[in-house]
Parts: sequence; C-alpha cells; structure tokens
Amino acid sequence: MAEFGEPRLENVVEYKIFSSHLAGVETVEDTLYDVLSYAQSLIGDYIWQNDCFNLSQELEKPKENVEHSEQNKFLKGSTNFGDNIEDEWFIVYLLFSITKQFPQLVVTVNDNDGEFLLIEAADYLPKWLEPDTSENRVFIYQGNLHIIPLPSKPSEITIFPTGKPTVYQALKVLKTNAEKTTALPWIQDPVMKKIQEYPNKAKESFHNVLCYIPSEVKYLLETKNSLISPAVLAFINRDPVDMKTCQKLTHFSLESLVPYRVRFTKCLYGQLVKQNFIPDKYAVKLLPEVSSPAYKGHLFGLQLTYGFEILYSQQSRYASGVTTPNTASCQQWEKYLDSLTKHGYFQNEVVGSRLYSQLLQNAKEYFTRICLNSEQTSQNNSNEIEQLLEDMPVPNKASDQSKPEEFPPDDEESWLELSPEELDLILSQYGLSTGEDVDLREVVNGMNSFVETISSYEGAEFPSDLGEEPDIQFDPEGFMTSLDKFLTKPINRVENETVSDDDSYSSNASDDEEIHDYTSAMDKELSLSNVGKSFVEVQEKSEETSSNKDQSPGQTSEDDAMKPVDIDLNLVQNFLESYSLQEGLPGPVSNILSPLGIILPENLPQTDT
Repeated sequence: MAEFGEPRLENVVEYKIFSSHLAGVETVEDTLYDVLSYAQSLIGDYIWQNDCFNLSQELEKPKENVEHSEQNKFLKGSTNFGDNIEDEWFIVYLLFSITKQFPQLVVTVNDNDGEFLLIEAADYLPKWLEPDTSENRVFIYQGNLHIIPLPSKPSEITIFPTGKPTVYQALKVLKTNAEKTTALPWIQDPVMKKIQEYPNKAKESFHNVLCYIPSEVKYLLETKNSLISPAVLAFINRDPVDMKTCQKLTHFSLESLVPYRVRFTKCLYGQLVKQNFIPDKYAVKLLPEVSSPAYKGHLFGLQLTYGFEILYSQQSRYASGVTTPNTASCQQWEKYLDSLTKHGYFQNEVVGSRLYSQLLQNAKEYFTRICLNSEQTSQNNSNEIEQLLEDMPVPNKASDQSKPEEFPPDDEESWLELSPEELDLILSQYGLSTGEDVDLREVVNGMNSFVETISSYEGAEFPSDLGEEPDIQFDPEGFMTSLDKFLTKPINRVENETVSDDDSYSSNASDDEEIHDYTSAMDKELSLSNVGKSFVEVQEKSEETSSNKDQSPGQTSEDDAMKPVDIDLNLVQNFLESYSLQEGLPGPVSNILSPLGIILPENLPQTDT
C-alpha cells in the first residue's frame, strides 16, 4: 500500500489484513486459505469487472525505530475495479464480513482517494482527522469501523498514540481499547448503509440478454461465465489492429449462430450499449434488418464474438506463454479445498453431483485467478480460451437448435436512463435539491455570511464547515483580577479616562473626514469613466427622476454621477450571468453556492407569453 503522499493507481482498491495471532509463516498460510474460502462462499458467481478479490502473504521487516523487533506478517491484496465502482464496495462488504467471521483480524482499505470510507461521513469527522493524520488510524475490526483518536487529555497519552502510529501500536490499541476506538454512529452509519445492500445488490447487478453467437462462444460462456468481462473489455478497448483481426475471424464463424441468454453485469452491458460500432460489410450481410426484433441480439452477439476473437488472437502477441496452473494437483489447492469443505462451501452436496461439480468449478476458477499474475491477465485469458476449446466436445446439433421463444424475455433496460424524478430522489438522499425554487435573497445572505467568515491559513471556510461552536475558554484568575480592578477603580480616574477617550475620538473623526474627502474625489473621477457604467445604481424616486427629463441626453448631473451602487442587485446579476455561461457545467458560481446550500435551477428557454 502506498504511503501518505505517494501516488496511488486510479480505480485500484488496496487492502491489508493483520492479526497479532500470526506467529509463523504456516499460520499465515492457514489464515490465508481460511479467509479465501470464506470469501468464496460470499462471492459465488459474482462477475468482476477487471480483477477479483485476492490475497497473498506478505512479510515486511519493520523500520529501525519500531519498538518490536519481530517481523510483521500480514495478508495483502489489490483489485482493479475499472469503471465498476460496485466492485469496490462489494470488496468493502467482504472485508467487513471477514472481520466478523474472524474476530482476531484487523483490516485497512484504501484507494487513490485515500481513506475513502471516511468520505461517506465527511461532514461529521473531527477537525483533526485529515489525510496526513489518518494514516494507521482507520481500521475495520470485528465488523465495525474504528478510528484511533488523538489523546485529548493527559490521561489518554498512555492509551492513544500521538503523531503517526505504527501498525503494531494501532493493533495494540484496538485489542485493548476497542470500545473507545469504535467510530461514532453518525460516522459509521453511512458506511453500513452502503454495505448492508450486499450480497443482494451483487445479484441485482446482472443483466440478461438473448444473443446469437457461435456455438464455441456459447460453450465458453457456459463453462466459464466470468470470461464475459475480458471479452467485453477487449471489444470496447479495440484498436485498428484488433479490428483487422475481427474481420478475418479465424477462430470463430458467423455462418452458424445459436441463441443463448448471456448474463452481463449492468456496467458491462451499459458499456456495450453505448459503443459507437459500425459492422463491416461482411457482418452486415449476416445481420437481420434493423427493424427486426432479433437485430439487437445479433448485434450484441457479433460484438461478443469479436471480443473473444481479440482475446484468442492476443496469444500470438506474446513471445512466451504461461500455462494455467494445474490447481487440482498442487498442494496449495488441496489446502484451499480442505478449507472450503470446513466452511461449508459445498452445502453438504454429494461429491460428483451437479451442484457440487459447479461449485468445484467456480472454486478452481477463482483459485486460478488469484494465483496468476495480474500483469499476465490477457495472456492467461487467451490460454484459457485455447484450453477450453481444445476440451470442447463435439457439438450436439439437436441440443443447439433451441428456439428463441424458449428463452425468458430480456431484462428491462429502464435503469439505463435516469428520469428527473429519480435524480431528485437521489439528490434528496444526500440533502441536496434541484433548486427549482430559489429565493435570490438567500444568494445575497449566503454570500455575505461567506465573506464575513474568518478563515484560517488552511483556506476559505464556508459557514456550513464551521461545525459546532468552539468551546468557551474561561480563565477564573484573569476574571477575578479584572473584576477587582473594576471595583477598586477611582471615580476621577474613570472620568479622566472618559475625557481622554473623547479626545481620541475627535482625532479619529478628523482622520475619517480626510479619508471621506479622498473617497469622494475618487468616486467623482471614476464616474466620468466607463467603469461606473458597468454597475447598477440605486433607483431614485419617480419625482426626482421626472425633474431630470429636461436634461439633454449627453448631459450628466452631479447627483446622477454620485448615485450609490446597488451592491446586492449587482451581486445577483453578476452571479446569474456567470452561472448562465457555465451551461450546466461546474464553474465558480456553483462551486461557491453549493457549499452554502444554494443550488440554482437550470437555464430554461425564454417563452413569450
């Protein structure tokens, strides 16, 4: 895991699992297989976007200033979730579940945003908790979020570490003071609210569509449905070289297609739908008419076929191949299989039954993926496809003649589009509104409160960022001293001080008068330029306005030149003009008003009434 200040990879979540009970490498290995087998029972047939949940043993020597000399043994993993943020939160659900199942384990999880779990409750975090102070202080332990606080009084210095704690110090605090480190409910609840939707939300992320594909592609998906992810990604990330490969189609044929209900994730399906894809001349001849109900299934089937062709063809781009390990015969697989059985993964199924065989195949597939180097993913997928096609039995023509009517209808696609009502509902869940009814006086008052707020050297603070009122500091000795001076002060001294204050006031008044003269002269000079014309002035009464009607257009009276500027009206007018130039995109006005709780409505076209 990258240290604070070091760059992290985009769309990659990293996690570490610690335990003070890990006394040796053998114990670490046993814990590894126990955790992986338990995670496999929760993962099931989940389809990952890029990488799956994985763990490996790590052995890290402590730095010289660490008080414990023993080596720090832990489990570590990282997952590239790509464009599917649901993968990241599914992993968070797995980590919370693991710490419930194994109470001795302590977990940290980060991504390129740092402690992203705290972002969910950013409005309720203590002031001291910032990116540079949160390292080794935020953990998942026994199914809860824990934050190791800074000592707030002398008695806590021996309990909570100051500065940046070591991992060993943090683990010690969690073991001995877990009740004092548990995050407050208003910090914990937003995270729990997101992960309590799983594992049901993971099952709801699937989208099934009837596609027309070659029998070889059907066999690959039936045997290993997780290949759908690399196939779709290979197609949407295609380059000109890949398209030339697709036009040849040396490994798959479009002449004989079979219907098959393909299971995507919503993320993969959405990426495929939004593709700007124009089939080549050869493929167009094989596609039905656009108006045909079967056109959609043939088009998606064509894109899937192209994706598998690209994956298969990538094998020739590597100088040397890496074969998939024979997991069934290796010692690590045997330990993993024993751990699966111990945790009830096979659901008491008889060895050799259909469900047992399917669960065993899923376990082999998952174990194979976590054993492989992520940098060789494309090559491994290519080798897997080749191996699977070599083992493919001779297709039974009778079984492949399923009619499209025999399949369930495609899943509905309303989730692809977001209605204004649904957007309002989502915004309301985060305490936001669409700003349909905005009182312009709120804009003025909000801006005034922002300008009057005293900010620190760390940057501007919005009124909503100030949080609770600061604690009142009471100095009893200073109070008694001031009170004693006031009660024992002579009357004549007070009178003398009053006179001196008046003298001071008269001198200050003369200074103010001189400043006023300078300001008036400056205003007169600016009034003759174009600068003054850019501001909206306070409107005079109708009687005073009518008295000036006899003036010629080119004349300007001194009173007109000295009219005060309407500050509030100018503020609102300039804000609205700047907001209209944003054209719905982020900009300075929306960035200032949003933290103030003010959201302006969208620009609507003007209609004549």
